[in-house]
Amino acid sequence: MADATQPEPDYDPETKHLIDLANEARNAYSEAEQKVREIGNEIKDIEDHTSKDYGLNEEYAALDGECFIFEDREYLYTLCPFDRASQKQRSSGHETNLGRYEQWIGDGDKKYQKQKYAHGTACWNGPQRITIVDFKCGLEHAIKSVAEPNRCEYNYVFETPAACDGVVADDTRQRDEL
Repeated sequence: MADATQPEPDYDPETKHLIDLANEARNAYSEAEQKVREIGNEIKDIEDHTSKDYGLNEEYAALDGECFIFEDREYLYTLCPFDRASQKQRSSGHETNLGRYEQWIGDGDKKYQKQKYAHGTACWNGPQRITIVDFKCGLEHAIKSVAEPNRCEYNYVFETPAACDGVVADDTRQRDEL
């Protein structure tokens, strides 16, 4: 029975040098390919970020990439603004998709008070879940309540300084003046 590993042929110095150069070129190409992928991902992230509507003065931009949790007796509700809404039973680890960010849906000058999250997990024998998020003025970013007013439709009330439109600053200034 022959040995499965065969010794490397003994190449002349010029051939060994060419093999080393080829290996170096392959490694350099692999590194360059990796950098191109990383830069492509960065460009995609920047394009995603710049294509989103974060409000008249970009006031909601700080919420992108963050997630917030609200707990009630039965569920843990998550809101990741500009991404997704979900619900998880306390007794199990299964998470239900309540919708992915779709758009702002407020009316007129109140456009930036409501967001719609659509195309969530379909209800049994029913439509796909949707979530409406009402943004209210508050000192901290927090989900204040979650309700299911209709089957497969969820309403979150989310307080954030981004929704204050100067109200908190004016109120603070008035207290300071007293």
